[in-house]
Amino acid sequence: MGDHVDIAIIGAGYVGLVTGAGLAELGHRIRIGETSSDRVVMLEAGDVPIYEERLPELLSKARDRGAISFHTSNVEAVTGARLIFLCLPTPEGADGRADLSFINEVVDELATEVGEESVFVVKSTVPPG
Repeated sequence: MGDHVDIAIIGAGYVGLVTGAGLAELGHRIRIGETSSDRVVMLEAGDVPIYEERLPELLSKARDRGAISFHTSNVEAVTGARLIFLCLPTPEGADGRADLSFINEVVDELATEVGEESVFVVKSTVPPG
């Protein structure tokens, strides 16, 4: 796999942005897929919509050296990625179970877009199994 890999992160929320910034700081190339075009424009402009200590600086540093990019297309974000982190919402349903529809939709969308060697990493809250 090598020391540095191309990594896609689907979801530019708290988990996705913090994970992306940390992995970029370690030297990996990060492509973040986010369906909200407003959020992508904000992030490309250097605005960070959440608070985490040092996050704006880490994202800015990664952007400046071309180690991180933001995409409204998940397919574009996973192009060439060895690892795909799913950082998607799993809201609690009326019965208390996690709603996995966002994860299932993205996996269905991307399953045929990645190579056989690519690995999906689920960072969302999901039940065992």
